[in-house]
Amino acid sequence: MTATVTREQRYRREHPCPICHGWESQARGKGLRCTGYLAEDGTAAFCSREESDVWSESAQCWVHKIEGNALPPPVRIKRIRRDEIPADALEGPSEGLGTLVATYEYQDVDGSVLFQALRYALPGGKKTFRQRRPIAWDAEGAPTRWARNLEGIRLVPYRLPEIVETAADDLAVFVVEGEKDVETLRSLGLVATCNPMGAGKWQETYAEYLTSRTCYLIPDNDEAGRRHMKEVQASLIAAGARAIMVAIGTLGEKGDVTDWVAAGGTTAQLAKMCAVEEERYERARLRRVVVEQMTVAELREQRYEDVRWIIPGILPEGSTLFAGKPKVGKSWLALDMALAVARGGTLFDGNLRIEQGDVLYLALEDTFRRLKSRIERLARDPHPGDANLTLRIVSPKLGDGGLDLIEEYCITHARARAIFVDTLGVFRGAPGKNSGGYLEDYAIFQTLKPIADLYNVAFVFVTHTRKSGAGEGGDMFDAVLGSTAQTGGTDTTMILDRDKDGKVTLYYRGRDVEEDKVRLVWDDEATKWLLSPDDARNPLHPTRQHFLDVLADAGPLTPAQLAERTGQKPGTTRSTLKRMLESGQLVKRADCYEVPGNTRENANNRTRPTPGMF
Repeated sequence: MTATVTREQRYRREHPCPICHGWESQARGKGLRCTGYLAEDGTAAFCSREESDVWSESAQCWVHKIEGNALPPPVRIKRIRRDEIPADALEGPSEGLGTLVATYEYQDVDGSVLFQALRYALPGGKKTFRQRRPIAWDAEGAPTRWARNLEGIRLVPYRLPEIVETAADDLAVFVVEGEKDVETLRSLGLVATCNPMGAGKWQETYAEYLTSRTCYLIPDNDEAGRRHMKEVQASLIAAGARAIMVAIGTLGEKGDVTDWVAAGGTTAQLAKMCAVEEERYERARLRRVVVEQMTVAELREQRYEDVRWIIPGILPEGSTLFAGKPKVGKSWLALDMALAVARGGTLFDGNLRIEQGDVLYLALEDTFRRLKSRIERLARDPHPGDANLTLRIVSPKLGDGGLDLIEEYCITHARARAIFVDTLGVFRGAPGKNSGGYLEDYAIFQTLKPIADLYNVAFVFVTHTRKSGAGEGGDMFDAVLGSTAQTGGTDTTMILDRDKDGKVTLYYRGRDVEEDKVRLVWDDEATKWLLSPDDARNPLHPTRQHFLDVLADAGPLTPAQLAERTGQKPGTTRSTLKRMLESGQLVKRADCYEVPGNTRENANNRTRPTPGMF
């Protein structure tokens, strides 16, 4: 009587033949397929592979092939688990996985093997991984048999013995995504580790081995890699480690540290990147120390850093709302500001000196063609600093990945100074039907505050003012389109306004900025905004000239003394002296201001910017 073979007895990928490790659904003609089956009681195996018709020491059974419909008598074999395979079964092509190219051993603290990760190369440059644990050992403790699972195994970080051995020396540990990257860094003489099974598989217990250590986290250059390292960073910080993110900005899409080293990256370059990120990490750590209360006496003893200015006296770090009516020229001014920061140049025809840094400009209502035309008119000649300005014309919405995009830019650009968003409406997206009005608008800017504080950058959001303006006798800053939460939720507000006589003024005020204004004129030849001749910041302004004349004759004076001699208000005198000091027209010694050189001729020379002054 012919026996019926059930589907459960047939060899499948999940339960392959224990003799040849093939199964029925594998491709024909590849020398891999096995159409045999297990005996119903699991004590006999039938294999259809002709080359397997020999005694198998590893499987401890006689192997028979099937010829036609005639079945050979079943042969008793040692009962084995279906997921147990010989130690050499994964050497080379196996289970259709491709070619085994690397075996990574995960060891316990004492060096004993806990499990292995096996890397297979697949067609098309792809890869896959499998894990196995030892279930039998020889007399010397070397594994001889393996189970293709990690049941009952304690998972540990890769290269755990090295992590433990170097703890006393307080060596930094590099945390990467995969074992290949660990081996790359070890070849450079560095201590490195990763968690088993790749991105998204980090466990809190791994952080216990890195408590109190300095860890540099290098993410792969893709969304999964960055998300993974953020999870690792949070876990390590919670465990008491110093977890410093070091993103390599030159990596290609999906690139990793191994690709970077292969392209010529060196230990010295990596050390420099780590030093920069560590400094930023320390500054951020100090800012995270929140003191909830102190006495006035204690407050007087505190020493705080001065406000960091992106545009001196006008644009500080933090969030800024830059508003104006359509087509008034605010995008031209915003782009000119971005170029000035990227180049480390000047603004308003040399009257404000700008510290150089990296800038991200989201021109969400423009095309690259229009941006190219504007930049070539604003700055006709190329400049090395142009490489510091990154332009994007497409971005995810703020609540749908836009915030991550901005934070990623700050992480990967150690010298980030400013992010311009033109316009806020496009970046934010249309408010929902159940929009919360004031509270929702306020919450938008509060989500950006931690990033601005952490990375010392300025966010500049370009937006519109109402067509009706602020109304007769109203506050200019009430003209901003949207709820008052937009001006209340940001640190600084700037408004570019053209009055009925055609005069243009940049108004600004904020938490760290005294309320003031700059009068501007559009220069068709230079294609940019310049200081108006009647603006107090203009080196040729009559008030400045008067101050220079008085100081040249009288010598050093305090602001109060100068105000008395010139008849100016004390507040106006102090603010004008501050601007003249910033532009280099005056010097300050103790509480007194004076003209450099203290001669009438020198004073007159100071009324005009000289080449190279700024």
